[in-house]
Amino acid sequence: MTTETDTTRWVEVAGAPPTPGLRFRAWQDATDYEPLAALLRATSLADGVPWLPTAQQLRLQYGGNPGLETENDIVVAEIDGRVVACAGSESVVRDGTQIFEAWGRIHPTVRRRGLGTALFASNLRRIRERAAVIQPGQPIIVQDDAEDGQIGAIALLTQKGFERVRTFYLMRRDLTDPWPDVPLPDGIEFRTVTPEHHRPIFDAETEAFRDHWGQREPTEHSFQSTYRHKEIDTDMWVVAWDGDRIAGVIENWIWAEENADLGVARGWLETICVLRPWRRRGVARAMTVASFGRLRSAGMAEAMLGVDATNPTGALRLYESVGFEIFRREGAYRRTFEP
Repeated sequence: MTTETDTTRWVEVAGAPPTPGLRFRAWQDATDYEPLAALLRATSLADGVPWLPTAQQLRLQYGGNPGLETENDIVVAEIDGRVVACAGSESVVRDGTQIFEAWGRIHPTVRRRGLGTALFASNLRRIRERAAVIQPGQPIIVQDDAEDGQIGAIALLTQKGFERVRTFYLMRRDLTDPWPDVPLPDGIEFRTVTPEHHRPIFDAETEAFRDHWGQREPTEHSFQSTYRHKEIDTDMWVVAWDGDRIAGVIENWIWAEENADLGVARGWLETICVLRPWRRRGVARAMTVASFGRLRSAGMAEAMLGVDATNPTGALRLYESVGFEIFRREGAYRRTFEP
């Protein structure tokens, strides 16, 4: 049974299915991170999505996020006190454009009942409220993402008039297979990351991604949350320097709890970037291969990364050339609403 407290704010969600025991509430407090993480892990496992977040990871993602008002932007669905669904939205600026990003997760045991449709409509109503304050009178751009295997989510987005505007690949590379020796260009070297490098690395990543589709405006929250992850090990990162300037970065991460749940030994190449003056000189290729060695030395059997299928810098060709293969596909879906 759910215990009523003064802090619980129950809400109405129009069009919700007449499921016994089903009711909705606003996000409450930090105690919601654990059940939300459990919900996200259950939905990811059902959909074959290799993302199994922990409560601590969600706390870093949501807590202090300037584009998210958790108590107003997130709706939690319960059946007899058990969290079975959750939906929310976030205000972000991408490529200099105001975007409202929506998301929702439905536990596999309660799907195909209309719950997702009702929460999706609730998301859109909340987005309209925020847009009226943030950008009154302006067109409202809403984005939602779905992997190709999430058939129900894609069907809902298509039914609601959303169009796929971008495709991303999740790629995998077997680290038990050999890889070539790729030296760095003359004058460029790898250096161990020290705390004094944290801010220059963040600034370099920000600059490098400015010409990438969907680049999100950086915030202090994103900087702080990166370095507060308990899984962080900057000795695994590969950072290329040219004198006192950073030429490129690959943040290598190992998500141990996720690996244990999935039964894999997997490392992730994340935030892969080369700044413009050093592009097309072999820096990215050398950093990628160096990442293989570091992950393999840490006991990983495979490497994963995500890439924009139409990345203008030729990243997809580069990754394929060093042994990565497409593992899954994801789409970004958008629709513009009148104010």
